Amino acid sequence: GKVQKCDLCYDNAAGPACVEACPTAAITYVDADWTGLDRMRHWADKLGNQQTA
Repeated sequence: GKVQKCDLCYDNAAGPACVEACPTAAITYVDADWTGLDRMRHWADKLGNQQTA
């Protein structure tokens, strides 16, 4: 066989096939340009501070 580098299934509109095929949902695909990450971190910090106070 020939080894091929992952191309994230660029021709599949649903995203990488491995994400759908993973039986334990251990593989996830997140858009690197997702801007919600900053908001999520902000709220996590805020909740963390409430629990320690």
